[in-house]
Amino acid sequence: MTVYLRFGAAVAHTLGSATMEVTLADGATVGDLLDYLGVHHPLLRQRLWTAIPIVSGRSALKSDSLANGQEVLFISALAGG
Repeated sequence: MTVYLRFGAAVAHTLGSATMEVTLADGATVGDLLDYLGVHHPLLRQRLWTAIPIVSGRSALKSDSLANGQEVLFISALAGG
């Protein structure tokens, strides 16, 4: 299945692009996607560790299943005080 990815500014800067298309096995989860990205795009590993995956307008868990054609947005977590 094909999943479409969008990245926030910090991750897009590291990757050199704000979007990406990834092919995963049917039934893949958000965790599978993160594992794939960590292996195939090692520069993203550190950035994605703190990024929040958004699927269908909500924060996604690693165990959430993905569907063909679905879009996943990764936004960077912010801290302040």
